Order: sequence, then C-alpha cells, then structure tokens
Amino acid sequence: MKTKLDMAISRRKELLELIAAASNEIAAIDAAVLKEEEIDYSEAAYVDSQHEHLQEHKSEGSTLEELRRTRAIH
Repeated sequence: MKTKLDMAISRRKELLELIAAASNEIAAIDAAVLKEEEIDYSEAAYVDSQHEHLQEHKSEGSTLEELRRTRAIH
C-alpha cells in the first residue's frame, strides 16, 4: 500500500518529467523560429535603394512604378 508520501514523490517525478519534456519542446520551437526568421538584409538594402532613388529624383516626379519598370529592363 502506497503512503501519501510515496504518492507525492511519484507525482512529483511525473511532473518533473513533464516539465523536462516541455522545456525540450520550447527549446526546439525557439531554435526553429530563430532559424526561419533570419533577417534578409538584401531585401532591406533593395528597399533602401528605392527610397534613396525616389528622394534624389522627387523633383523630377519619379514614381515607384517608373523605377520598377526601369530596373526590370536593366
């Protein structure tokens, strides 16, 4: 017959195993998120170049659509 102490120790062991499993799953999720969310600096640089071009040529009435057409041709 199990005593209350034995049952408490058994339950504590179960809970610690669940916590360890949850911790491992959280670590795996974090690693996956970090791997997927690497920052693509090339896209940021492209957008920056569009903004710079538009700022430099705003007096000429240059638009983003014209810039995209020009870059698509080259």
